[in-house]
Amino acid sequence: MIHPYVTIGEDTEVVYYDANDNGEIKVYIEQAVYGGFHHITFYLPSYKVEETHGFTADEVKHWTEFVHNNAHLIIESERNGGIFADAAAI
Repeated sequence: MIHPYVTIGEDTEVVYYDANDNGEIKVYIEQAVYGGFHHITFYLPSYKVEETHGFTADEVKHWTEFVHNNAHLIIESERNGGIFADAAAI
C-alpha cells in the first residue's frame, strides 16, 4: 500500500510503501517539471538509492539528507499502518 508523507510546494510529493518481505520501506519522491517528472527512490533503513531520474547531484544530495532527517518518522508511521492511522487518538 502507498502512504502519503508530505507535499512540498505545488510540485513535489513524497510517499512511502508498506515494508516488503525484507523489511525495507520504499520512499518515492516525485517532482513535476515542465514536460514530465523527476523522481528518486530510496529504501529504508539502508538509505539505498535505487533509481534517480532528472535530479542534479546537488538535488540528490538534498533529497538524501531529507530522507535521513525524516527516516525515523517514516519508519514509525509505516509500523503504525500509515501516518494518519492513529489520528483518532489525538
